[in-house]
Amino acid sequence: MTVNPTSQTTISDGTRGRLHGMSNHRYPLIQILAILAGIFLSASVYANGNNPISRHIVVGIKGGYHVGIDQNYQDSDPGSALLGVFGAMQLSHSWRWELGYQHHDALVAEASGVSVQTKLIESALRYDWYWHKDASLYGRAGLAYWNMEKTAATSSVTQDITSWSPLLEVGLNYHLTPKLHLSAGYQYLDAIGQSKTGKYDSHAIVLGLNYRFGRQLALPPTRLPPTTNTHGVDTIEHQAPIESLSVTSKHTPKNDTFHIQFEHNSSFITPKDSAILQQVAEILRRHPQAQAELIGHADATGEDHYNLWLSERRAQRLINALVQLGVRHDKLTVKGLGESEPIASNDTAAGRAENRRVEIVISVFESQRDDNNNE
Repeated sequence: MTVNPTSQTTISDGTRGRLHGMSNHRYPLIQILAILAGIFLSASVYANGNNPISRHIVVGIKGGYHVGIDQNYQDSDPGSALLGVFGAMQLSHSWRWELGYQHHDALVAEASGVSVQTKLIESALRYDWYWHKDASLYGRAGLAYWNMEKTAATSSVTQDITSWSPLLEVGLNYHLTPKLHLSAGYQYLDAIGQSKTGKYDSHAIVLGLNYRFGRQLALPPTRLPPTTNTHGVDTIEHQAPIESLSVTSKHTPKNDTFHIQFEHNSSFITPKDSAILQQVAEILRRHPQAQAELIGHADATGEDHYNLWLSERRAQRLINALVQLGVRHDKLTVKGLGESEPIASNDTAAGRAENRRVEIVISVFESQRDDNNNE
């Protein structure tokens, strides 16, 4: 990975004309940008209909200072500013795909006056590791398709070449608001250039500011908090009859509610949970009219769109377990409410543990409840 910004390449008249035809090299850059943008938009449209957390598109700007390092260049390494714009699609709470454009101002070698200017299209996957709900360490890895223009001080001829280089970046990310994020990091681009022009490695300090767009899913009306009946089973009294049960009965419908709690950032079902699910499955198998709604919840740690997805994932995990226990799938419905309906304070570990839950609401009639009590 060596570079020689001082090299004075001798160029024939025939080659000179080709090097001046810079527009011929720019068209592939524009075409690739258009193709990647099309893929990006298509994937975002698809995700918007299939994954709650992918309903967020991120756009941002970045700027910084980069240094071109050439092991064969003995004088001070040249540096200049860089500017960029990018868009991203959130794939999960921690993963996102980014597509961007960067413009690097000219690097000028003091000893020779050789000038190198680079612009690039980048596509990278980014992972954020959150140690706090508003702060994370991030890493990006991807490819950069660059266009480099090299001009010698003693000639008006510009060499114009394009190629690919690996891109790596690590840094810190902080949420100024739930939608506005600030980042600072170190970016590395490997071996920009070719043998005929010399190569250099780009080392940059970058600052980024991005804004997340996305629609929050509409939440159902707030449910009344659960109370415990004399049989030790949580119940919720509804002011209106349940419309999902199309049966003829003079008895008032009531709900039996079971709570299953989860560890932080987990949807794992414990043996204790399995025992509760066995009881739920037995009730649903025994009473054909009964149906169950599984309502997932999360604590307030992390972003709202991730908590919404996690709450639905927890509820879906329990539905899959109930189906394996012999419950018909058409008797079960799932809903994720994220962090919107806590039953305890999210300021304490104990309160957050209570909020990480799935409520299994079983619709039964008074006659069925009486049968259960008699048994």
